[in-house]
Amino acid sequence: MNRLGTLCMTALAIATCSLALAGCGKTSSKTGTCEPDPGSTKAIEKTEPPASFDKINEDIVDPQGLSPDPQEQFPIDLEADENVHVTCVGKDTDGYGDAALVFTVTNNTGVDMMFGDVDSYAYVNGVVRDVRMRQPVAAGEEATAMLTFVGTFDDPDFDVNNALNDIYLNIWMFEEQTGNVYFRDLVHIP
Repeated sequence: MNRLGTLCMTALAIATCSLALAGCGKTSSKTGTCEPDPGSTKAIEKTEPPASFDKINEDIVDPQGLSPDPQEQFPIDLEADENVHVTCVGKDTDGYGDAALVFTVTNNTGVDMMFGDVDSYAYVNGVVRDVRMRQPVAAGEEATAMLTFVGTFDDPDFDVNNALNDIYLNIWMFEEQTGNVYFRDLVHIP
């Protein structure tokens, strides 16, 4: 009797696995849960994507215009409101020969701020590069900040004029005294 029970349990387990491997034969809705169809021989039933995938509203998907635009020229406004204005004004090299992006930052908030990169890295032409930038910006003042791409001076394959393109990085500005974040944004510099 014990062997018969074991044999029945094994047969039940195999039948359950077979139904699971057969895939989904019916769906309760376009995006609903899958229900197994014991009579189906198809592994997966193809469904049509919802109508919302047919058209992409660029203003919703890419509100800051992060898609590459090779025609865009410097200066590039990155952050602007009544209190802060951040502009990327061009490409250069720092004092040690590493590639750099030059920013001007205007602080009209009434408190001293710190402007910089968030992550200590940026994507340049799809490649991760170490970066560094921390620039204090006094209340009511304008400052120049340089985002340095660390180690590019020693890289024989890196040319500041040709290889410093299609850059994605996180920048932020925060109050020096309290640490309160004024803004934090992912920006794209073609």
